[in-house]
Amino acid sequence: MKNVKLLVCVCVSFLSVLQAQTLPGVWKDYFSYQYVKQIHAVDNHIMAMSTNGFWMYSLETGEIRKFSKVQGLSDVKLTTSAYSKQYKTIAIGYESGAIDLIEYPSYAMRKITTIFLKDIYGLKTIRDIQFQDSLMYVATDFGLVVYNLESHTFVSTTILGESGKYVAISQLLFTESSDSIAVITEGDLYTIRKNDNISDFSLWSKVHIPLHENANIHSGVYFNNSLYYMVKHETDAALDSIYVLSQGVRKPFKVQPGYLQSISVVHNELVVLSNYSVRIYSLQEQLRFIHETPQSDSADVYKAITFDSKNDIWLVGNVGITHLESSKTVYPNGLNSNMIADLQYQNDKLYCVCGSANKYDVGLFNVMVNGTWYSHINWSVKNSLSVHAMPFSDDYYYGTHGWGLVQSDKSWKYNTVYLAQNSIIQAHPKNNHEYISGMTSDSKGNLWALNMYASKPLLAKTADNTWYSYSFPNISSTDMLVTQIIIDANGYKWVAGINKKVAVFYENKTLDNTDDDELVFLSLEDSEGVFAARSTCVVEDNEGTIWIGTDKGIATYTSPSRVFDNTKKLSRIKIEIDGEVGYLLSSQWITAILVDGANRKWIATQNSGVYVISADGTEQIAHYTKENSYLPSNAITSLAYDKKTGEIFFGTYSGLVSVISDATQGAFTNSELYVVPNPVRENYYGNIHIYGTTSNAIVKITTISGKLVFECTANGGVALWNGTNLNGERVQTGIYLVYVTNEDGSSTGVTKLMFIQ
Repeated sequence: MKNVKLLVCVCVSFLSVLQAQTLPGVWKDYFSYQYVKQIHAVDNHIMAMSTNGFWMYSLETGEIRKFSKVQGLSDVKLTTSAYSKQYKTIAIGYESGAIDLIEYPSYAMRKITTIFLKDIYGLKTIRDIQFQDSLMYVATDFGLVVYNLESHTFVSTTILGESGKYVAISQLLFTESSDSIAVITEGDLYTIRKNDNISDFSLWSKVHIPLHENANIHSGVYFNNSLYYMVKHETDAALDSIYVLSQGVRKPFKVQPGYLQSISVVHNELVVLSNYSVRIYSLQEQLRFIHETPQSDSADVYKAITFDSKNDIWLVGNVGITHLESSKTVYPNGLNSNMIADLQYQNDKLYCVCGSANKYDVGLFNVMVNGTWYSHINWSVKNSLSVHAMPFSDDYYYGTHGWGLVQSDKSWKYNTVYLAQNSIIQAHPKNNHEYISGMTSDSKGNLWALNMYASKPLLAKTADNTWYSYSFPNISSTDMLVTQIIIDANGYKWVAGINKKVAVFYENKTLDNTDDDELVFLSLEDSEGVFAARSTCVVEDNEGTIWIGTDKGIATYTSPSRVFDNTKKLSRIKIEIDGEVGYLLSSQWITAILVDGANRKWIATQNSGVYVISADGTEQIAHYTKENSYLPSNAITSLAYDKKTGEIFFGTYSGLVSVISDATQGAFTNSELYVVPNPVRENYYGNIHIYGTTSNAIVKITTISGKLVFECTANGGVALWNGTNLNGERVQTGIYLVYVTNEDGSSTGVTKLMFIQ
């Protein structure tokens, strides 16, 4: 009876833990889904396609279900979609050339990789997909391919260029009787009867469509036995026009709203979308319906339309999808951009800024609290670069590439933008813009920030808004591309980004007295000479070693407390990476380094994903890439770490994802241990995780009678057991005791787990 009570108690505890704890190895996506490119009515759902995935909105329950690479899609950078009502199949096309076919409502998926893997010189982007009976017609950057939904094979390929030259097709059209096909290329339109051999380019007819200068065919439809096509003007969108081609005669469509987005045919009516209006015309070209919004900077730009089962209109506007009749706008909660510039996990929140130095875009700030995102758009700044949240405070800052430093204490607003006019931040001497890159804070609550291109690049701001600045003598402003700053255990400020050097500064706890300041520049050289041109990032690990990222790999400095009084050079570590022995990542540009609870290093690179390296840097533990993981890109911009759960966040210019690692920050004591899963079922063969240990604790697992079964050392605050005994055999059914003690024996703890064989 006692055993039964124990099992019930353990099961209840296990269920409560599972609600808050995700097992290691699980990936999550935090993509922005609010900017929609296409929509379709799919029975009682509206399907909305975004750049990094699609989502289904239930018209009955209001539930939103998201699908991305993490949920099984082939890739990111979705380019087009279509829905076959006959086959209840959603088709998704990608920039890479991949195609996914997704059954509704089971969401079973078939991945078509033929085009993606095809040996083609140039791009293979999927531009348009149209269903006709059992065939799926696919427009690509190299031509037209046709796929049979019954046999699941490609049945034809058409190259429309002379002498086999690839010509990109932007759109597919079918006549109302579906007996002919038309394709729109870069400025031309070709047609062919569907029963002809569409693979034979000589059978296609080129339709001459006169165009104005600086204009091209954007899209078209067959309507009322005529071709209606839209002409977009590159220089002046107000001149966008629609023309009708009937029996070889071209005439302008009578209503020309300008700023056109699309034309389509729905229920035998012509639908015209412009930036600010929706117009629906009958077969006799009579305007049957019009919806307009006042033209302003915030007015909706209508990009796509669909009609639900009640014939209600759903539109793609600036954000999400909108039900026209009720004006209700729907989109998943999340980031307001996939261009992740910088991340920080602080105060149980994930802080994120979106932007880049090269994209002129408004300041986008986001913070995630308990899985919910809050954000604001700061219209007074552009090009967000870096973020820093103050510990034990609601204040946070983000730096920009040319627009100053922003301070706030609420996720939905900003309080102050610091510029040269209201602070000691220095503007660029040539363009008069203020560049703020890396930031950190010290134990007294002072903010330390880097002012790029300035004669005094190191800034300190106190809580009472007193500013100080410090110069780096003999370093030219062109070499002052300072990018990141950390403060080590000694209070020393390490600054990366300087040409062929890393700077170490100490104000000696006197911000206002520069006479006692200390400054040293460590050259990027070891015993073999100079090995890199620029430092890029820097971090202090759990044992006090400084790790420096460069444009040519990693260097370390093992005695930071003596950095001002010795001439020790940097060191590099030799390691075997992907079968080759050499200096640690010496061919890689390092963008960020993160230290987890087990003192392992997560190293982000400019174009090769993320490497996980052992604590001493001599062993490769993992290498995550776009090809072998759920990373949306191999170009990593930033990393962040939730020390309590072990979640590692990866920022890229293609979106934000995370993985639950098997290392958390060690607890202060071993008094709050718990095991996941518990009980361990007979069909579970993964690792068993013991959470809540002190750092690098010694963990012993015994039978209830005290016989030792397993022993290990925790990864930070997590220990792993694979369910086998010291002989490598799976243990028998029973209750096992988990004893945990720290390295000096001053803190111990015990918990139980049930194992079912």
